Amino acid sequence: MKNKCLFLLIFSFILFGCRQTKALEGKWKTVSLEKDGQIQKLYASNIQFTYSEAFYETKGSAGVNLFNVYVKDKGKSVETFGMVNTGFRGNAEAMEFEDMFFDAFLNSDSYKIEKDILIFYNQEKNLELKLKKIQKESEN
Repeated sequence: MKNKCLFLLIFSFILFGCRQTKALEGKWKTVSLEKDGQIQKLYASNIQFTYSEAFYETKGSAGVNLFNVYVKDKGKSVETFGMVNTGFRGNAEAMEFEDMFFDAFLNSDSYKIEKDILIFYNQEKNLELKLKKIQKESEN
């Protein structure tokens, strides 16, 4: 009986404790960006997460520049590494938006998903980035 209980405990840990979710997978479009509770002017921006082994291969647009970054889902937060972007310059407003977009996403303290809305938080800079899951290509 003791061996059976030990087997069930180990099996449960392997089945449920080590399982990776793919909650971020898919295409997401920015619907709002708030700084200090103030809604910011939006520039075309989006993120696409593609799950691969233990992390997401992630690409998107931050308003002016295209980017690629690897993202590891830590449950209620993300860890990012290997960031590359195109490095173009845009008008001052677009560049300011892009800086806030990257701060909210790449330097987020936490994230949550509510229905089809993905929200990244950066408490230090008081930023909140909301993205809506794109269900069909016509929603781009």
